[in-house]
Amino acid sequence: MASPQQPSGSINPFASPSVTGEMVDVVPDGYQVEGNRIVGGEKIVLPEICAKCCDKGHETLNSKRRKKDLYWIHPAVYILLFFQIIIFLIVYLILRKKCQLEYSLCRSCSSRVRLNWLFFTISLAIAMSGIVTAIVMETPWPIVIFFLGLFAMIYFAVCANGPLLVATYSNNKFYLRGGSPEYLAAIDVHVDATSPVSAILAEDGRMS
Repeated sequence: MASPQQPSGSINPFASPSVTGEMVDVVPDGYQVEGNRIVGGEKIVLPEICAKCCDKGHETLNSKRRKKDLYWIHPAVYILLFFQIIIFLIVYLILRKKCQLEYSLCRSCSSRVRLNWLFFTISLAIAMSGIVTAIVMETPWPIVIFFLGLFAMIYFAVCANGPLLVATYSNNKFYLRGGSPEYLAAIDVHVDATSPVSAILAEDGRMS
């Protein structure tokens, strides 16, 4: 018994197998903006827009590309610091996840980053001088200088290290924080204007 003849034009002979809602990556170093997070894989290449001030004018002349390795480990690993630092370092090196980030800073913001690292070095020297003075003079009051230098070191290190850091890691994806709403909107538009990070296969196999 012959099977019922299907209406003409209802079958696409060149269609891929029917898959609904399957995501297919088409940009190997791509990213997505989800809420206030930048989401990507082990390598994320961001457009030539300053990550601090969102300057887009004359990108190729006034911006400097930076490459940075970001690391993430589960917060529970830090509990090991209360027991043994050596064990913590070993576990950290084994379990840490690495993300290679490439982004841009304008000349002005890049100069401020270098200035913060200079202040960090000066603060380190002040902290060390406090320890040396306390040892030589055999008096505890220079320890105050050490703590002032230590706090200054932490402040300038945070200022120089930003702005983008790993917030969390899930399903082989890094979620970066630190981007301002203006920056996130700018790079999101940049993604839409260029090749998309992923595409959805429609039921008939055509790209939608």
